[in-house]
Amino acid sequence: MTASISLRSLLGRPQDPDLADQAVPGHGVPSQDPDPAAQIRMGKAEALRESKSTMVAGFMIFGAALGSVLGAAVGGPVGIFVGGAVGGLVGAGCGEAAGATWIKHKD
Repeated sequence: MTASISLRSLLGRPQDPDLADQAVPGHGVPSQDPDPAAQIRMGKAEALRESKSTMVAGFMIFGAALGSVLGAAVGGPVGIFVGGAVGGLVGAGCGEAAGATWIKHKD
């Protein structure tokens, strides 16, 4: 019979070697430690990509909400579902286009 809790998990050592590589000395893994000293600054390319991802997500949420409202007005309960799905897709596409247009890489 084997124990369900390993000695490593009890000692607080990371079991995933990738997490151990990401950890900042004296702090935890940046994605899991809210302490500002544990955070790692993003490069320019990564910051640009994240900005565009945020633009896509925001437009997608707006499109889904607007599509749901319009779908409810036109088609009732089924229209809410269809309008939300179509609005989310259209919003994501518009967000990608807006991100490509408005967010430029500055060297």
